[in-house]
Amino acid sequence: MMEQKIAQRIMTEKNLPAEKALEEAKIILNHLGRWGLPNLKTIVYYFSKTGNCRLVGEIIKKLLNAELEEIKEIEPINVRGFANHFKHGRLSFFGKTVAIENIKNSPTDYQLICLISPVWGFSIPYPVRS
Repeated sequence: MMEQKIAQRIMTEKNLPAEKALEEAKIILNHLGRWGLPNLKTIVYYFSKTGNCRLVGEIIKKLLNAELEEIKEIEPINVRGFANHFKHGRLSFFGKTVAIENIKNSPTDYQLICLISPVWGFSIPYPVRS
């Protein structure tokens, strides 16, 4: 109810569409101790080949006031084309690991950890497993 009231005010004051106003209202409420989420130190790790998981990570980062870090393989994986897509799905399904770049932010420094990745071969991608 509070989100809706704040969104209505933002729509009239800033002349924003309803969707954008609701996003801003959520951000405002999340920064208020009484209405928002607990203020936990948060990190969002993501792995994305197409950019979709990165986009989701950026939205969660904004909503939770979190830090964002990409999981990157040292030798980039080519998943273009059916054969490559199938190959990497099979490798993920069977638990392969791969060398990844060192992460900059240690998970032990955070109270809340979000992990965002696609699904490969009915499993997590092997760079994420690594």
